Order: sequence, then C-alpha cells, then structure tokens
Amino acid sequence: MADVYGTYQIFDAAKDLIVAAMNTLKTAMASGYDPTFSYVYSHHCPAELRLNAVSVDFDGSERAPHGSYGQAPTYIYLMQFSIRVHTNYQNQFNDNEKNTRLLNSIDNYLSTHLDLGSDYRIREISEYNARQVWSDSATVGGELTVTVQKVIDHTQA
Repeated sequence: MADVYGTYQIFDAAKDLIVAAMNTLKTAMASGYDPTFSYVYSHHCPAELRLNAVSVDFDGSERAPHGSYGQAPTYIYLMQFSIRVHTNYQNQFNDNEKNTRLLNSIDNYLSTHLDLGSDYRIREISEYNARQVWSDSATVGGELTVTVQKVIDHTQA
C-alpha cells in the first residue's frame, strides 16, 4: 500500500535513480581517479556519515501543464535534487580544489547519462558551490543541483 495518495512516489523513484547513478559512478572511479568517493547516501544527514561521501536529497518540485494525451491532461514535473560531496568534517580544511574536481566528475557523468530510465530525464545541472559548510551533517564540501523531469498524464476517476 502506498504511503501517500497521488504522485509522491515519482519523487522517491527519481531520487533512487540518481543514487543508483552515483553508485555506478563510484564504481567507475574506484581505480585511476583522484579524488574519488567511497560512500553514497540517500539523505544529507545519515546517522553515521563517512568520508569521502556523496549524498542526494530532494530539494523541491514544480508542476506545469504539458499538453494532453487524448482527453487526459499531461503535466511535466520538474524535481530538484541537491547532490553534496562531503570531503571533511566541520572545522577542518575545506579543500576547494578537491570539491570542485568531485563535482566536475559528477557533472561529467550525469551529463553523459541524461536518461535515467523509466521516463526520468535530467533536464539541468546547476548551482555549483565548491565551498560549503553544513551544520546538519557536521561536514564540509561542495554541492550542485540536478533538475529531473517526468511527464505524467492524469486521468479523471
């Protein structure tokens, strides 16, 4: 049984696809790349966050009319996710170059894998910030925003 009525599961599915892409990138970078990351988390504040890590979390969404499919209206959902690279703990050295290189690796990988499958597609990668401090996870690192789109038709019950 679904926890929420309606289309909320599309947000979880999109997040799961991004986390899966980060796990694939982690494996691809395991040999021959420096810096690399060893952990991928599906939330920014897990109970125990180990370094070097990437975390993915839902940031927000918007819905816009996108036409119709027969008599059913279709909507495009634009979902924003923040991807953080955690490279050190709070009050320790925040390596801007390391953060930038990891963010660039993520950007390069996602830019060549825009189709996430199941009709989810990366629409935009934006808002790089390589020098962040997060009190919620007590870490430092960098962050970028990924916008994922999904088109859904709603039929009248």
